[in-house]
Amino acid sequence: MKEVNVDVASLNNEKVEELTKFLKEKIKGRLRTKSNIETKSGKMLLSWKKDVPRPYLRLLLKKFLHRSELKESHRVISDGKTGFTLRKLPEAK
Repeated sequence: MKEVNVDVASLNNEKVEELTKFLKEKIKGRLRTKSNIETKSGKMLLSWKKDVPRPYLRLLLKKFLHRSELKESHRVISDGKTGFTLRKLPEAK
């Protein structure tokens, strides 16, 4: 089973729930595989049976930020091979 960690500490609880729903729909619809998503204290653990490409998962995270109008304030940063971080950008002066 493939697993990826996503650090979502910069998002509020409502947005984390929206992200969970968004990822479940997209992974199930596009890749026809069931995903298991667990959220604990600012961390999200995604696991599934099929191999989901990391660039595709990064693209889904970026799409979520765009649709939630968070694209200007957050970025998707890779944590090496273990996962991703949704990092809030500093405010522009």
